[in-house]
Amino acid sequence: MARAKFVKKARRAVPEAGIEIGDSYYWWKFRFGGKHFSKTPPKPSQLTQSNYLSQILAIQERDFDRDDPESFVEDVKGELESLKDEIEGNLQNMPEGLQQGDTGQLLQERIDSLDQVITDLESIDMQFEDDISDEEKEDKINDIESEYENAVGELG
Repeated sequence: MARAKFVKKARRAVPEAGIEIGDSYYWWKFRFGGKHFSKTPPKPSQLTQSNYLSQILAIQERDFDRDDPESFVEDVKGELESLKDEIEGNLQNMPEGLQQGDTGQLLQERIDSLDQVITDLESIDMQFEDDISDEEKEDKINDIESEYENAVGELG
């Protein structure tokens, strides 16, 4: 993972990042690749070149949608299923010898981990009773959010 550096006052402008002389900004770079600039602190998903980690971190960075928790959890579950399918494809496209090696085992562990989180997300009870008070509804949403965060937190 790259480490971000903070610059208090830019000595030169970086127009592609919207940075003017005198602005404060962050920059980071990877071993192989150009410099990246941002006026805001970079998110962890921006500081890795791993496609898998970047997608997992981006999911973990999302704010829970308390207005529509059911569709939010379904969206995240769909993203995780898509990522799992991609990793399964990568594993199947590897030669037989490599599938049994360290890389193959790592991919299989990732698949198993994603499978477990998807199962955990599917087991969250999203049903709201028709005649509940606002306070009971808020408690139910808090429970859903807690279960969601526990499930997605397992991916880290």
